[in-house]
Amino acid sequence: MAERSKNRDPDAAPHDAYRCADGRWLAISCWSDQEFGRLAAVLQRSDLPADPRLATLESRQDNAGELDAILRRWCLLRDAEAAATALQAAKVHAYPVNTIADLFVDPQLKPRGLWRHRRHGAMGEVVSYYSAYELSETPGEVTGAAPLLGADNELVFQEFIGLSTKEYDEYLALGAFD
Repeated sequence: MAERSKNRDPDAAPHDAYRCADGRWLAISCWSDQEFGRLAAVLQRSDLPADPRLATLESRQDNAGELDAILRRWCLLRDAEAAATALQAAKVHAYPVNTIADLFVDPQLKPRGLWRHRRHGAMGEVVSYYSAYELSETPGEVTGAAPLLGADNELVFQEFIGLSTKEYDEYLALGAFD
């Protein structure tokens, strides 16, 4: 039976997200002892790869709490973007955790048309998430915002439930759909 592992991964250590000085989070994962050595160099902690408690994947996983404490202290002194840039330059897997606002301006998602603007009857302009993939044989489209409550009552009650126009009008007059 699978157990909960939070952000842990059996093949990477460290493997978690850490809060940074700017309030954002930075995801960091090391997938080899060599990558961990590069992480230690960016942290200016050449002692870490030589420490038997952190020298191997298994030992880093066994001592994940201690390793996380080191990374938390380091990240809390840096902005997420700057820390990610430094780690990526050293070929360490690291990226700021995106917020929804970040996704709206993401340089990879924006040109794909992932977000579509639609007019909603009560909320005005809304932004809808569109599929991240396109199917050539059956392309989809977000044709509008969600309907207002009851906007499709006539269609639902007549077409799907089978009420006649007369029955629908009688229920409507009684206020059954209010």
